[in-house]
Amino acid sequence: ARAEDHLRDGGFETVQRMPRGDSRKKIARYERWVDTQGEQGQRAMLANTELSNSELAGTDLSAADLSGALLTGARMTGCKLSMCNLAHADLTRANLMNADMRGINLTGATMSRANLRKADLGTVKGRDSKGRATGKTWRADLSGADLSRANLTDASLIGAKLDGANLVQANLMRADLRGASIGRANLRLAIVLDALTGPMPDRKAALKPRTP
Repeated sequence: ARAEDHLRDGGFETVQRMPRGDSRKKIARYERWVDTQGEQGQRAMLANTELSNSELAGTDLSAADLSGALLTGARMTGCKLSMCNLAHADLTRANLMNADMRGINLTGATMSRANLRKADLGTVKGRDSKGRATGKTWRADLSGADLSRANLTDASLIGAKLDGANLVQANLMRADLRGASIGRANLRLAIVLDALTGPMPDRKAALKPRTP
């Protein structure tokens, strides 16, 4: 794999470039690892990986480490990204429509012009190896993320952390922001028509479908 220096937050990080086939195989092994609960496949280390314009629709990358990855223009519709680490990743113009992003870490990520229509960026409840609830809940963290001009129409952001996020000209029409924290977020010229706000709903209310 080749590498290049990538400037981020005033310092240089190494971005790993690999042939498209190699990255696809690595992701396929990771999906197998997730499906078999670690019995087969291999846990992927994809931090700082170059995956721009990749076709990843429907891929299961739950709990994967993609921190610092370059995913500009990536097609990720319907992806399973629950508990995924995408801190400081570049998702400019990425298509994440209908993606499961509950409990995701997107702190400092760049998501300008990304399509997050109907994406689920809500909370996820912790469970043990036997599927029993642990009582712990993880919130999606988008603190300091750049979501300028992003499309968040009909997205669920229940309980999400949006503190310090850049939401300039973002489309939040009908988005569910109940329980979300938006301290110091920049919402200049953002579209918030029919967005839901207020306290975090209880579980039954959160599962109840919204009236069109």
